[in-house]
Amino acid sequence: MEFPSGTSFAHTNQVSETIEKAITEFSFIEQVVSKIEMGHVLLLIRPKPGLVINAEWVNVFKESLGDTEDASIFFLTESASPFAKDLVIDVLGEDETILQKLCEELAKKAKENQYVTEVMLKYKPNREELLLHPKANSMLVSSVDMSSLGHELRTALQGVVVGKFRSPEKEMDIRIRFQERYRQSKESLSEIRLKTGNGKYSPLETLVTSSTHTIPQKIYHKNQIRNLSFALRFSSTSGSKEEAKVFTQLQSYPLPESYRLEVSRDEVNKNSRLREITFHLLIPFLLFALGKQSSLLIPIQYFVLFLMTSHLYPTGFSQIQNGGLVFAHIFVHSSGMRNYQETIVYRQMLLISSFLLLAPSELSDLFYLSLSICLSIFIKRAFFGVYRSISPKVQMLQGVQNTLRAQIWFRLGKIF
Repeated sequence: MEFPSGTSFAHTNQVSETIEKAITEFSFIEQVVSKIEMGHVLLLIRPKPGLVINAEWVNVFKESLGDTEDASIFFLTESASPFAKDLVIDVLGEDETILQKLCEELAKKAKENQYVTEVMLKYKPNREELLLHPKANSMLVSSVDMSSLGHELRTALQGVVVGKFRSPEKEMDIRIRFQERYRQSKESLSEIRLKTGNGKYSPLETLVTSSTHTIPQKIYHKNQIRNLSFALRFSSTSGSKEEAKVFTQLQSYPLPESYRLEVSRDEVNKNSRLREITFHLLIPFLLFALGKQSSLLIPIQYFVLFLMTSHLYPTGFSQIQNGGLVFAHIFVHSSGMRNYQETIVYRQMLLISSFLLLAPSELSDLFYLSLSICLSIFIKRAFFGVYRSISPKVQMLQGVQNTLRAQIWFRLGKIF
């Protein structure tokens, strides 16, 4: 849980206790461990043995917690996994205040999307600071110098430790400071009176003027340009196309000149690593196919078509994953081909599956996968027997192959 900058420890602890109590009331929760800091809380939730907290339970948590005041809650389940559906977006610009305002507005806009379940700001917001400007003439008349003014205010607001009680078991500090009503807020400063050099007491507001401004707690740079980031977590039913849609919608948001949005470099690197893993996993299949095929053309054709479909959506892994499953399904079957007729059949299966992966983005990834595999099985069962006895069908399927090839290249041309 994240709180606004400057939130007191007492308030952080109070909200944390309320949320912790609500979570422990669930019968499937064994233990909740809290780590509370000023403005930040980490809750480690442990279910009972044999149970795993899934996305449905997380939704139950959210509904039961209800209003959490000013706490921003972010569930970290499986966030360390490379397959986690998190998208980190960087906002780059010059002014820290404008960047923070843009991040908050963009995060709010992203949360309205049906595919986004959680939004988290990946930075500490600017902290408000009160500046006191001494009045030179008043300070001179009152015989108050800067050091004594600072010491008096420190004693009044923060307090000073003047000694300790000591016993064999423990120690206790003795702190002196003003009553709470004099230090509740910046408006309380008007009630503080400080002792002047002539032995009298003067209101603080007669000695100083005040102003407020914000200061960044941390400064972030990307390629020597200031940036702030926020993370989007997507529902389990969404895929890379939905992520791309959300990012496109955010890019349409009007930004000041010289400000822009980028997908986080970590996100790009994660997808690159996943592609690299997929590539290395395909090498054994290719080597196995080379030992089974008399021609290099067929396995190379499989591999090239797979790469074309798997790199169309760079913002996520689901398209690569589905393309890999379809490819593996066809490849495992085609590795046992015994004659030319079977070769033709499986080439049609691969082309149709590849074409389905390029279908309109309104269809879900799961539908792509199911439809392509079912269609592949249908072609195998429906036309395999026909190929053995009716040779004209071979020419017909070759025509289908050429047509599908043309459609794939046409679709690729529109995409790129």
